[in-house]
Amino acid sequence: MTLPAAVFRAVSLCNWDHVGVVVTNKDGKLLLLEAGVDGTVVCPLERRLTEYHELFADQISWRRLRRTQPVADEPTVVAAMHQFVAEVEGLRATTPFELPRMVLAHGSHRWLDGHSPGQPLAPSPPHPEAYWCSEIIVELYRRCGLVPSGAVAASCWPADLADGGKLQAWLELAGCVWLEPERRVIFETAAAGKHEAWGSGASGTCWKIRKIV
Repeated sequence: MTLPAAVFRAVSLCNWDHVGVVVTNKDGKLLLLEAGVDGTVVCPLERRLTEYHELFADQISWRRLRRTQPVADEPTVVAAMHQFVAEVEGLRATTPFELPRMVLAHGSHRWLDGHSPGQPLAPSPPHPEAYWCSEIIVELYRRCGLVPSGAVAASCWPADLADGGKLQAWLELAGCVWLEPERRVIFETAAAGKHEAWGSGASGTCWKIRKIV
């Protein structure tokens, strides 16, 4: 709910100006990995969603990642996720001065760290000093083998992670996972007053979570 966020939504022709990704720690606790004004951070999922709801955002949605079938490499995928989170947590924030580079990277298949098309991606390419929010998610999926190895994270904006976006197409190419449609997050304290306005009467269109006091 800020002017820069509204401008970004207008420029990118998308309802969303920020995205994060749900990960787990080694104890299975749900966390939110995101890159933003505080740098790359990992926070307890429920606490972070409540903070956004109370302080920053009037709309929050989520998309569940589904596997097409059970796979034998699940431990490998989980290990890759944990390794990536450990690598990127604490990276500095992307600054407004880097916005022109971000705009130029969109659609040009160029990494913030200088990787360019025509060169094969190394198994573990050097990550940039800072990610923006959509880039870090696609790179996580690439490291975990959920999208094709040629998927270029720096070319993605939040709109590319929305329904029908670029990430959805990449996942379909990989063939092992898919994303459910967007669902609105509804907090129990707000559900009664906004039930009709948020369309929560339709089956499977929202997710209620307990409000933390």
